[in-house]
Amino acid sequence: MYAPVHPAPRPALILKLAGPLLGILIFVGALAFHMAVMLPQPTLYPPSNPAMVAYLNNVRILGVVAAVFMDLGVAFSVTLAWHIGTTKPEIAEGTRRGLLSFAGVFLAVWVVFSFFYYTYFGIFR
Repeated sequence: MYAPVHPAPRPALILKLAGPLLGILIFVGALAFHMAVMLPQPTLYPPSNPAMVAYLNNVRILGVVAAVFMDLGVAFSVTLAWHIGTTKPEIAEGTRRGLLSFAGVFLAVWVVFSFFYYTYFGIFR
């Protein structure tokens, strides 16, 4: 006869609260980063053509909307991975480590990708 297996201990409250807090901080930080990258550079001679000004404003607005929703998606996926990885003791340890690794790698890749993406399009301002 085998000895009874004890269930894994439940995570502490700080681990349960750290996921949503981490998601909020990632969202606000990524949003501030993208807004700083997307700010128009001051020019000596602003464009005088109203159609060009309207076009540039539309591109900036669409860029802001894209940054907000994509940053929200990244923050939500990291929050969900953190929450499942830390609050579900019944899942395998490898799965838990995979979720937490995904959260960190996904965030790092997103920051690098978005930095190059927005600085590339910053050339056309």
